[in-house]
Amino acid sequence: MAELKLANATDFRNAVKDEDCYEPAREILLPESQKVVLLRKPKPLLYTLLQVPLPGLPEENVEPAQAAAESVSSEEQSSMMTPDEKARVAAWAVKLWSKVFVHPRLSLRPGEDEIHPDWIPESDQRFVWKWIRGEVNDSGESLSSFPGGVQA
Repeated sequence: MAELKLANATDFRNAVKDEDCYEPAREILLPESQKVVLLRKPKPLLYTLLQVPLPGLPEENVEPAQAAAESVSSEEQSSMMTPDEKARVAAWAVKLWSKVFVHPRLSLRPGEDEIHPDWIPESDQRFVWKWIRGEVNDSGESLSSFPGGVQA
């Protein structure tokens, strides 16, 4: 009889499949460019694997000054980050967006069927971030309030 090996965290992490981390891909119209792309929304499991907090949830052990910083704009937050923090956030964003964009694929060195993230207009990028976080639906309607006529 074979001796069983004690499992470790890597064994579990390696067993997670890519499709476990994303909802099925959907066609999404980018509002500014009016181009249809195929995107897939991350599930909470992905944020765990990437070792980043879920969107909208504060990190544990956040200092009061850091918690206050969450109320400032992303540009102000970016200027308050250390170069290492900026590099970590940039690497995380590249990983995330390269998995979210199914077609066309994103690449920092685009090939024939790929695009560079800089080719996406800034307002379309903001839309995609909102879509990823669940702030807007596929057609761009805000999900932060109830539709007209619906009472809470």
